[in-house]
Amino acid sequence: MPTLANPLSYRQSIQFSGNANAPSTDPAISSIDAPTASNVWKVLVEADQTIKAGQTVAILEAMKMEINVDVPPDWSKAKVERVLVQPGEVVKAGDRLALLRSSK
Repeated sequence: MPTLANPLSYRQSIQFSGNANAPSTDPAISSIDAPTASNVWKVLVEADQTIKAGQTVAILEAMKMEINVDVPPDWSKAKVERVLVQPGEVVKAGDRLALLRSSK
């Protein structure tokens, strides 16, 4: 399966409190979002795992191409708060894949 030459990093700040759609005031929580409509091929992290900038969180598949979704480079260290998808699921552009807690 061909892969993209330059994997993309996506992060969007969200507000979270126990439910992926519930508002909160915790600015330390951000989401890793799907860049495009695709299938979740692999999830490479789990809840409570410490991850670093550039680490791949998930691999998506769209039109026979693999898309690595990475931790943004401005996150020196983060912890996976919650994984929101499983392999085999279909996601739309902007869907949340995982929630991360900044340890900055």
